Amino acid sequence: MEKEYECIKCGTPLFKGENIGLVKMECSHCGHLNKFLDKEEFDVFRLAFLYASDHIIITDKDAVIIYANLAMEKITGFSKEEVIGKKAGSKGLWGGYMPPDFYKKMWHMIKEEKKIFTGVVQNRRKNGEIYEADVSIAPVLDENGEVKYFVGIERDITKEKEIELAKNEFISLASHQLRTPLTGIRWVVEEFLKREKMSERGMKYLKNIEFSTIQLNKLVDDLLNVSKIEDDRIDINPKLMDVVDFIQNYLLEATPLFVGKKLKIIFDKHPLKLEVKMDENAFRNIIQSLVSNSVEYTREGGEVEISLEENENNFLVDIRDTGIGIPKGEQKIIFKKFSRASNAKKEKAGGTGLGLYMVKNIIAMLNGEIRFESEENKGTTFYVKLPKEVKKKKMATEKENLL
Repeated sequence: MEKEYECIKCGTPLFKGENIGLVKMECSHCGHLNKFLDKEEFDVFRLAFLYASDHIIITDKDAVIIYANLAMEKITGFSKEEVIGKKAGSKGLWGGYMPPDFYKKMWHMIKEEKKIFTGVVQNRRKNGEIYEADVSIAPVLDENGEVKYFVGIERDITKEKEIELAKNEFISLASHQLRTPLTGIRWVVEEFLKREKMSERGMKYLKNIEFSTIQLNKLVDDLLNVSKIEDDRIDINPKLMDVVDFIQNYLLEATPLFVGKKLKIIFDKHPLKLEVKMDENAFRNIIQSLVSNSVEYTREGGEVEISLEENENNFLVDIRDTGIGIPKGEQKIIFKKFSRASNAKKEKAGGTGLGLYMVKNIIAMLNGEIRFESEENKGTTFYVKLPKEVKKKKMATEKENLL
């Protein structure tokens, strides 16, 4: 049976139809753009909303809840009757347990900037249990561009976080347990090499053992550092340092790396002096990882260039090489844990895939940014932006620093 559709604003008849789907039609009388959805179509959307596995709520412009789905009840423990008509994010419900700055930033983004907000929050179920959730809040605008509704979606990630924590604890424990025997093996090998008379073949075997223990020690150190970063067990202790002098000294220390591959090292684009308040250990880790990566994946006779630029509140470090580059299709995963590009695996069988993951996280801890440009078989440039004055940060538990 056909239904007559009228302008929502002025009531002028527009058309007749049945099972129309989504229709947009401007009223010839008042100019209002009407949007119509057939009942069957509406029922499909309603059921999708109601039975979605993620917790979904819809609020008015003042964040008062007007709709909630079944997953909201399952995840939070509150019934729909308990939440409808109440303000989302209030402590009387499941929210309100994040720092005030978190909510200030969130409301500014969704209400003033009218952009989608995403983040991880800690909320409390009705039974008092704390849970973690990935949250996304989107403003819905009217025809004048003003906020009319908000749609909030939460996905409970508590179990995922618990699994990740257990995995990190295992890696940390295993790495600590491995360190002692590895140190013992290396010490014995070094003593043999210094004191004992060995055949040429025996010396070769010992050198191989020494090399393997050094590589294993490096893996253990990387795993421990990753564990500390992910558990937020890193101190940030800024002190006054000259970045130009620091990089010059580091390049002097690393000379054997460059000479062995006959690489040309360039560091001539920089101010005479660049004093900043920076955590020296963290900065060393960044420079060492990026430069050693460039050296590792640049073939003999290639070029590695470092440049520095000073701005008002930050400074830029660019590290360019003429190496093997990163395949375009793999560039999105390059900062992920244990990720290595396919051509890097062919170039060097070893490697943990942890270096760039650590670098990105350390830079984030310093409130900096990193990005890169790369072309396969032509080279890669990493661009690092860091503040000139880093804030001191003490971890809440036992004192530990980057190795």
